Amino acid sequence: MSNVPLLQMEHIRKVFPGVVALDDVSLTIKEGTVHALMGENGAGKSTLMKILTGVYAKTEGTIKWQGQDLDTSSITHVLHSGITMIFQELNPIKTMKVCENIYVGREPYKIKGLLLDRRKIVEDTRALFADLDITDIDPSGEVGNLTVAKMQMIEIAKAISYDAKLIIMDEPTSAISEKECQHLFRMVNNLKKRGIAFIFITHKMDEVFQISDEITIMRDGTYVGTYDAEKITHDELVKLMVGREITEMFPKEEAEITDVKLEVFGLNVDGVLKDIHFKVHKGEILGFAGLMGAGRTEVMETLFGIRRASSGTVKIFTYVYAGIMAAVAGMLLTARVASGQPGLGESFEMKAISGCVIGGVSLSGGIGSVYSLICGILIIGVLNNGMDLMNINGYMQQIAEGLILILAVLLDVFRSKASK
Repeated sequence: MSNVPLLQMEHIRKVFPGVVALDDVSLTIKEGTVHALMGENGAGKSTLMKILTGVYAKTEGTIKWQGQDLDTSSITHVLHSGITMIFQELNPIKTMKVCENIYVGREPYKIKGLLLDRRKIVEDTRALFADLDITDIDPSGEVGNLTVAKMQMIEIAKAISYDAKLIIMDEPTSAISEKECQHLFRMVNNLKKRGIAFIFITHKMDEVFQISDEITIMRDGTYVGTYDAEKITHDELVKLMVGREITEMFPKEEAEITDVKLEVFGLNVDGVLKDIHFKVHKGEILGFAGLMGAGRTEVMETLFGIRRASSGTVKIFTYVYAGIMAAVAGMLLTARVASGQPGLGESFEMKAISGCVIGGVSLSGGIGSVYSLICGILIIGVLNNGMDLMNINGYMQQIAEGLILILAVLLDVFRSKASK
């Protein structure tokens, strides 16, 4: 193993218009190690990795790869240099075969550019899987039929096919079971023995200490320090991440628990859910716990209408219903990673409220018909999608959304006066 670090990022600074995202950040990665990159949301971890992989251009600083200056002006150049990143939101082409996903853009041809050599793609993928001890994925199978954990294995295999020497993994265990997590860690440890290094980004502290050799901590876009994973404690790590002593991780906040806003009883989905009952009160946080496959996701999908209930009754306060519609893309990490767009529910709260008011519910609250609510939400959705289809720029879309909000308020005022 060489004494020269595999990767050296020194004094990295990144300035966006009006915002210093990174300021004097350094990161050193050694060959054949797992290096955890830790920090709160917004600490700058993703920005640093996007600079490394060529997505963003650095404002200042140097990046050396195997002792030589690394040109990060091209994503493709970085990839072929041996650096690859597996993002939290996996983006395989689900309608294509496993082997086609691994070699997409690099397909072998019998006649160059004309006749694809499908047999060679399958054989190369099978040999790659055998080398990585992946035995439960069919190279000829369709990716859309696989679990998130198996899609991650495909991404790792793709990285190895590029002869990657550094693999960056962003929240790789966020939507997989404990068993799948351990399988992933075994694969990582086996690749470490070949000299392949990993940058591991996660918020799960137990996994950091289980898999990492070194830990680099960032806070508010700055470098805090790098520590040996065996010589730092959980509490020290948290303190360095947040910049203060944490006496209570989840302090209890007092809130007035009042009216029932959502009531579900006798909810059944054939073969999936049986006799589900619960109530949610105003001011209350109701948690759903259970093992993978216990039915938590399925309950939420049924409430939203993704699954059809075979029987049962749901009584729901109108704004709660709109909130579920607005947040469905991020209601569970499984939705975010496997099937939803991560930004789909962002900044939708005011649109949901506008839809409620246009659908006949007062801004001050109240009960409305589901039919009217859906009509209001559809109006908002059609307007937004219509503006996208007409290629109306984001600035004009914001103006239009502001006018919709004003219209909703005016409608509410008009109805209130009319009722008096």
